[in-house]
Amino acid sequence: ASGVPIYVMPLDSTQIHLDEADREHIFSHGSPLTDQLALLYHQWAAHTHATTPTLFDPVAAAYAVRPDLCPVKPLRLEVDDKGMTRPVDGQPNAQVCLHSDARQFLDFYLSRVAPAGSSK
Repeated sequence: ASGVPIYVMPLDSTQIHLDEADREHIFSHGSPLTDQLALLYHQWAAHTHATTPTLFDPVAAAYAVRPDLCPVKPLRLEVDDKGMTRPVDGQPNAQVCLHSDARQFLDFYLSRVAPAGSSK
């Protein structure tokens, strides 16, 4: 109700997995950034016992640069008594990403963190 523009990127629309082939592309790049990402990945994998990370936050952050990666739909959202955010009828008060294109996002992400043909 504050009137401040709200952009919502729900977990189900930002649930993009970094599969093994894309991880290897990043880890083999050999730049200071990708070396740090490799170290962070191995620390995460050792503590979670998982192998495939989900890139929720990078999808939301990418929206600032490439809003087409997660198109938004105007919706009216309210928080109920149990703390659940729900769409309701009425004038929209938020822009909500309901679906993102995983491959398009991953291509964008990889081009930024491990660009082809860049020097290491």
